Amino acid sequence: MAPDPNPAATPQPALASAWARWRLHAALIALTLAAYANAPLGRYCYDDVTVICERRAIESWAGLPKLVSREYSPAFGELSYRPLVSLSYFLDGAVFGKSPFYSRWINIVLHLAVGLALFGLWNELFGRPWLSFLAAAFFLVHPITTEAVDCAGFREELLSTLLMVWSLRLFWRGLLAPSSSGRWLRSLSAAAVWLLALLAKESALSAVALAPTVFLVSPAVGGALRPWDRSKAKRLAPAVLGFAAAFAVWLWLYLAFSHGGAKPSWPGGRGPLLGVLNFCRTFVLYLRLWALPVGLSVGHCFEVSGSYGDWRLWAGAAVAALFAAGSALAFVRGRIAGAGGLWVCFALAPVAQLIPTPELLAERFLYMPHAGMALLFAALLCSVRTAWERKGHPGRLRVWKGAIAALIAVLIALTSARNRDWRDDATLNIRRYEQWNNAVGRAALGALHLSRNELDKARSYCLEALAMDADLADAHRVLGLIYLQEGRADLARPHIERAVELDPGKAENRGALERLNQSAPAGPEDIVDCRLPIGD
Repeated sequence: MAPDPNPAATPQPALASAWARWRLHAALIALTLAAYANAPLGRYCYDDVTVICERRAIESWAGLPKLVSREYSPAFGELSYRPLVSLSYFLDGAVFGKSPFYSRWINIVLHLAVGLALFGLWNELFGRPWLSFLAAAFFLVHPITTEAVDCAGFREELLSTLLMVWSLRLFWRGLLAPSSSGRWLRSLSAAAVWLLALLAKESALSAVALAPTVFLVSPAVGGALRPWDRSKAKRLAPAVLGFAAAFAVWLWLYLAFSHGGAKPSWPGGRGPLLGVLNFCRTFVLYLRLWALPVGLSVGHCFEVSGSYGDWRLWAGAAVAALFAAGSALAFVRGRIAGAGGLWVCFALAPVAQLIPTPELLAERFLYMPHAGMALLFAALLCSVRTAWERKGHPGRLRVWKGAIAALIAVLIALTSARNRDWRDDATLNIRRYEQWNNAVGRAALGALHLSRNELDKARSYCLEALAMDADLADAHRVLGLIYLQEGRADLARPHIERAVELDPGKAENRGALERLNQSAPAGPEDIVDCRLPIGD
C-alpha cells in the first residue's frame, strides 16, 4: 500500500527546534484553558454522585483494600474491573476531600494530556506538525468532549484514551528501534501501558485495530515495513507476544473482578442485526453533533426502532457504510484522512451494543472516536491549504487561516457555554427536558424547578403537563408538592392522592402522601431524582 504523494501523506521535516515544539504545546494548553476555565466552578452531578459522593470507601486510604471487592460499590460491581479509574477517585476523596473543584481540574488536566499525547503521536508518525496541531486543537476544544471532562464520574474515557495513545507511541517506537533489545523493551512497555488502559476501560481493546490503521499510513513506519518479508516479522514479534500476554492478564482480571453486573441487550431487543442498524441510526446523529455541535445531551434519547420497516434504520446503515467505505478507500490510498475515518469506526465498535443508550447523555462514548474525527477533519483542511499553496493563492491562504481561527474560537465559546449546563444536576436536566415537547418532559421540568424552590415556574410546567396528559401521576404528585410547599394542603391532597391512585407502586408517590398526612413540606427525596427521567 504505497502512500500517494498527497499533502496529507507526504512526510515533512520535523519541527525545527524544541522551542517551536513548545510553542505549539503552549498554544494547545492555552486553548484548553480558555475552553474549560469555567468548568471547575460546577458541582458534582450525574454519575459523580454515585461514584464519588456516595462512595464512603474513598474518603480515606484505609478503604483502598475494598477497591477490587463488591463492598467498594455494591450497586455497580462493574467498577471493580476498572480499578485504575476507581483508584483515581481516592485522590478526590482522600487527598482533596471530595471537592468537585479539584475533581474537575483533574479531568481537565487529563483531557489536556490526551490532546498533547495525540499531537505527539501524529507529529511523529506523519511528520506534519501543523496538521497534528490542528487535529489536537479540534480534539481539545470541541464541545463533544464536555460530558467526559465535566463529569468526574466519566474519567474512564480520559484515562483509557490517554494510556492507549501512550501505548501506541511506545509500540511504533519499538517497531523502529535499531536493536533487538530496544524493540523488546519498548514493545513490552507498550503492552504494559495498554494493560493499564484496559484497566481504565475495556474500550482500549480498539488499539488492536487502530495500530495498523495509523502506522501503515505513516511514511516512517509504513515504509519501514514494506516490502513485507520474514525479517520484518521479527520487528512485530515482541509487540505481538507482549500484547497477547497483556490481554490474557486483563481477561483474567476482568473475569475475576467482574461481579456479574447487568449486561446490556442489543438495541431493538431482537438480536444483533437490528441492534447494529439502530447503532447506525445513532451514528448519523453523532455525525451531526460533530459537524454542528449544538443541542448536546438533549436530543440523544429517541425511541429505539424495533422493526426492520423503519426507514431511518436503513438510511443510517447507508450513511455508516458510505463513511466506512470512503475511509477505507482513502486509507488504501495512503491518506491520513482515511486513517482518521477508520479510527472513528474502530473506536466506536466496542460500544455498538450500548448505543443507542437508554440514557439521555451519551457524548462520553464519542471521546475516543472523536480523536479520529479530529484527525480526519484536520487532514482535509490541510489538503485544501496545500492545494491553494501549489496554485499560488496567497489571498485564499489568509482566508484559510482566518477561518480556522474563527472556527476554533466558536468551538471554545460553545464548550464554555456547555460547561455552564454542567453546573449542577438541576441545570443539566432542565436543559435536556426543555427539548421534550410532551407531558413527561413538562412534569420533569416542574419537579426540577420545585427542587430549586422556583414555585411559579414549577406550577406552570405541571399545569402544562396535565393539559397534555390528565392521568400523568408524576405531574399530579409534583403539583401537589408545590401546593404543600406553599402551605395549601387542601389543594395538595387531591393531586397527591390521584398520583397514588394512578401509580401506587412508586415510592415518591407514597412518600408525598406521608408528607401530606404529616403536613410537612416536600423534601428532596419526594420530588424527583434529577439524574434520571421521571417517566417510566
